Amino acid sequence: MAGQNNGSLHAENVRRCEEFYEIHRRNRFRLCMVEKIEYAYENRAVKEVKREEKKALFHRWVEERQLMDASPMIGGHPGGEIATTLAIVEYMDGQVDKVPPASIRFLDTQDNMPMGTKKRNK
Repeated sequence: MAGQNNGSLHAENVRRCEEFYEIHRRNRFRLCMVEKIEYAYENRAVKEVKREEKKALFHRWVEERQLMDASPMIGGHPGGEIATTLAIVEYMDGQVDKVPPASIRFLDTQDNMPMGTKKRNK
């Protein structure tokens, strides 16, 4: 009995992946909204100055890495690497920008969200 349920869930996941792949194949660049927030420092406090959403085309994900030297302090951190994931987007005026993933809302995924998240995001 339990095996039958797992088979149907697997088939549903495969169908959703095929649908997503088809959308990705048709639309090389995905349409998205990018939320831009500008901050300013006033009296040692950070304040939000401006918040706007701009329509953009998503190109791809990139990972930026920054090397950190070891701390000169006794018992300090040994150094290493800090990695950050960013998205390359192109605004409708032709400007290209790198933005964090939390700033992007894709506009072509109405029915292609992962199972179980569609109802919560409404």
